[in-house]
Amino acid sequence: MSSVQLLQVLKTQLVLFFDELIALHPEEKDFLVMRFFIKDQVPITDVMRYINQKLVPLEPYIQNRDERFFLEHQVLFEELKDHNNSKVNYFKHMWMSSDDENKQVFWNWFQYFVTLAKKYSSLTAAQ
Repeated sequence: MSSVQLLQVLKTQLVLFFDELIALHPEEKDFLVMRFFIKDQVPITDVMRYINQKLVPLEPYIQNRDERFFLEHQVLFEELKDHNNSKVNYFKHMWMSSDDENKQVFWNWFQYFVTLAKKYSSLTAAQ
């Protein structure tokens, strides 16, 4: 798979991920905004770079299913939000209110995004 194809897969999968989040938390309007930005506004190369810089270093937490990943870190697009003290960490909140089945789904998604980012990095480093 080429780097361009990986970028398209990431975009498609992130939109699906946000669709799932919207279905689970329809009251959380920011997920609609983030879905729109991913689908139509933000260059997917920027998103891939963000995942490589912010999530890949946290991969051991994901592999070990260590909940500190959600409880202690700003994961996936939290930095796109306002940085004031009242900022809500959506994934922390969702993590704490989710059942075991949904937690497994979150782990699987984040592992998938990290895997895509690592494949992308290895392809672009070889070019």
